[in-house]
Amino acid sequence: INNVANPRYTKAKVIESHQFRRIINRIYLDCDGIHDYLLLKLIFILGRCEKVCKLKWNDTLPRFADTLSEVYRASAISDPALKISEEGYLFFPFAFSNKIHLTQDEVREILQIRAIQAGYKRNQFDIMSIKRLRAKEIYDLTDSVEEVQNLCGFKYRKDAVRFIKTL
Repeated sequence: INNVANPRYTKAKVIESHQFRRIINRIYLDCDGIHDYLLLKLIFILGRCEKVCKLKWNDTLPRFADTLSEVYRASAISDPALKISEEGYLFFPFAFSNKIHLTQDEVREILQIRAIQAGYKRNQFDIMSIKRLRAKEIYDLTDSVEEVQNLCGFKYRKDAVRFIKTL
């Protein structure tokens, strides 16, 4: 990989696999917990926070999420305080109906709360650190820029190359 690293990626915070697993494994799987667990795992798997935030209520999710998403959807629908629309978003601020999707700031707050619960500092990780972890794991397994580009949501190969240079 010969391209120069993108300076904005070099300042990103780093999360290791064991740290991410610790955050995920410390989430109690009640309705809020399932919401946060699915959200963080999908950001890891799909590679783009914006894409995950804009998933629709009835969108098909990766297979690992089948059971949890069914439980999450059922508990959200059964909550009389929530106004669930079939055309709405899967991830939404619980104070509102699902016609409004989560923002990246709200996702960052969820990650920070869950990190604290796992024993880490509030600002130790950010959303980009999850994407970096996913890219690192893919690149370590495949040694393929194209796989990182496809699985982490990079539009251009050169962006994936610059990102990899900072891992």
